[in-house]
Amino acid sequence: MTPLLETSGLSICRGGRTLITALDLALAPGEIIAVVGPNGAGKSSLLAALAGLLEPRRGEIRIEGLHLAELPRRQLARRLGFLPQETEDLYPASVLETVLIGRHPHIGFWSWESANDLSRARSALRHTGLSELSTRLVSTLSGGERRRLAIATVLAQAPRIYILDEPFEPLDLGHQARLFRLLSRLAQRQGCGILLSLHDLSLAARHAGRILLLDGHSEAVLGRADQILTSARLSYAYGCNIEMLECAGNRFFLAR
Repeated sequence: MTPLLETSGLSICRGGRTLITALDLALAPGEIIAVVGPNGAGKSSLLAALAGLLEPRRGEIRIEGLHLAELPRRQLARRLGFLPQETEDLYPASVLETVLIGRHPHIGFWSWESANDLSRARSALRHTGLSELSTRLVSTLSGGERRRLAIATVLAQAPRIYILDEPFEPLDLGHQARLFRLLSRLAQRQGCGILLSLHDLSLAARHAGRILLLDGHSEAVLGRADQILTSARLSYAYGCNIEMLECAGNRFFLAR
């Protein structure tokens, strides 16, 4: 089976500092991989490179077997949806108008949104709990509502690959749980591949099939949660003593 996203020998540098060295990664259909690590370890830089927004120092990135650099942006946007850490309001718009931006890769030049585009946009708003806010101006939303709108815009795009940078950071526990269930359904039922960065190690342990740990020393290790999220590895990466606790079959992590 061809991976949805694959890297070979990928190295990333920012500001003269090597963040990641020779990363080999394959994201399979139906898989969720969580990227974790301390601030400055390169999580956002890695995701930006995978989305074609940052040139790696060396190595290859392939999307469904095709070299990323050879894919026209419009074709890439039909395959891959990217959610950055921060989004900007470029112009006054309603919630519905904003989420329809996610449909632009599927709309021909000089064409208007179709009934199908509108239906997909409304479905994305429903899944993120924003249906009742569809006519509101984005500028009137709270931080958590804006983040859910950004997620809804990527959902409306309907890609096979989701690259999400800290998608749940400003969200309350209820919305985190609901949206993670949604991502799990996208992976399990539609065969999407999801790569997302998280600070919450407990969320990563509970929901991700595999963990990619960036240790802040240019090294990256990939494996199952029980292999990667160990006290020894985490304590080294984060520079403090991290203990793991288990409760009701779930793992929780405490820094001391």
